[in-house]
Amino acid sequence: MKTSSFLRCSALAVALGFVQAQAAVPVPQYSSDSSGSYGKYTQKYDSTFGMSIKGAYGWASDDYLPDVAGGFLSLQNYIEGDQVIHEISLTAGVLGGSDNVSTSGLQVDSLKSRMTAIPVLLGYDLNLSLSDVTMFYVGAKGGISFNDNKLTYRWGNESRSVSDDDAKFTWTVNAGFKFSVGESTDFIIGYEMVKFSDYDPYHVIEAGFSWNF
Repeated sequence: MKTSSFLRCSALAVALGFVQAQAAVPVPQYSSDSSGSYGKYTQKYDSTFGMSIKGAYGWASDDYLPDVAGGFLSLQNYIEGDQVIHEISLTAGVLGGSDNVSTSGLQVDSLKSRMTAIPVLLGYDLNLSLSDVTMFYVGAKGGISFNDNKLTYRWGNESRSVSDDDAKFTWTVNAGFKFSVGESTDFIIGYEMVKFSDYDPYHVIEAGFSWNF
């Protein structure tokens, strides 16, 4: 009788311990199909930190500015939310270009514009999971850009140059997609509108890769 009671108590203790152990296991915040691949993809952001490198090409809205090309380097900090990933970033980049631009309304034969910009921006992106390999992001950045814009006018055998070299407040809005291509690597493609103060915005297409640490 005592042996039977002992066995019953032991079985009850084991069962209670198993239930408590189950309760102590963290429940995945993200899930999808039975394969669990969706959860694995979003869990790559559990590493908290990451970086990205993107090439860029931008079209000028201002008739007196050239199109630009260059790239951006970003450091990211990821914060898990409810079915989303919050991303705080620090971005630095270089954009530059030179071209003959419109001479509309000017008494000159030609006008060449050269533009170089070095933006340093703090940003926020909201990442939304669309599938087990795809995320959509939307966000904004703000900061300062060190710009050098030089206009060279030519008429006949004469020429004259005017430069605008200073730091300008800069803000952007962006959106795009991330595609998982490795355990800690994403391919990124997106659009970003870049607005330097005193200039009309640039419309920039970006593509590159991000890595999570």
